[in-house]
Amino acid sequence: MNLHISKSKNAESFYICKSYVKANGSTSSMIVRKLGTLEQLLIEHGPTRDDVLAWAKNEVKIEEKEWALNMKGFKRVSDNKPVDITGLPLDDKGLYYKDEPYTTKKLHQRLIITYSPKYALYQKSIRDRQVERAQKMLDAGNTKKNRKNPNDPAHFIGTVAATKEGEAADIHHYLDESKIEEEAKYDGFYAVCTDLLDDDGSDILKVSEGRWQIEECFRIMKTDFSARPVYLQDENRIKAHFLICFLALTIYRFLEKKLDSKYT
Repeated sequence: MNLHISKSKNAESFYICKSYVKANGSTSSMIVRKLGTLEQLLIEHGPTRDDVLAWAKNEVKIEEKEWALNMKGFKRVSDNKPVDITGLPLDDKGLYYKDEPYTTKKLHQRLIITYSPKYALYQKSIRDRQVERAQKMLDAGNTKKNRKNPNDPAHFIGTVAATKEGEAADIHHYLDESKIEEEAKYDGFYAVCTDLLDDDGSDILKVSEGRWQIEECFRIMKTDFSARPVYLQDENRIKAHFLICFLALTIYRFLEKKLDSKYT
């Protein structure tokens, strides 16, 4: 998606356009949405042209997000056949994608959106544990947030100040269901931006397909097996510590495969 501005003698019009590749390999564009003329947009999004331009650019981002999270237009990576991913079973292990040209003023790129039911389950399981920990924090009265940790469960805790006339505000903490629902929208999705315009999408994705499994291995090593931080100083003991963690991860993955991922 990109912002296109058309100028004429009488008006300046703003459009959201989408690039696409023709059968002959050339790139063209089509209008997705007309935002309006500058004169029209100044009334609601002014008072200056710069204000209108900033609003229009933000509308492009919103349009891109809606396209990315739309469940239509996906193809199976293995055979490039169109698939309705809304009807996939929860235990489906396939990888699905859709793509479109993503061109800025300086660079021609390609935006690929992938969806994996297995990755969606993985993200949901992580969030469920975070929500459980957030609830325990609320029950214990400990709602302090760790700003340095993006996975801090406290980011699911909301704060509201309730005031009574003539009294100081009382601070109330609660489990923010809206944040949980918002994060759940992204389950299973991943974006890849590349300048490999002529390569087949499935070939590009096969390279990055195992990325989240690698991330999960690091997460298991760090959290479940306490690989980090290391409180050892002797080099041999440090090596032994990581060897034990690695062996535990190997056994974990072996059991996971033997049990067909039913209990992980």
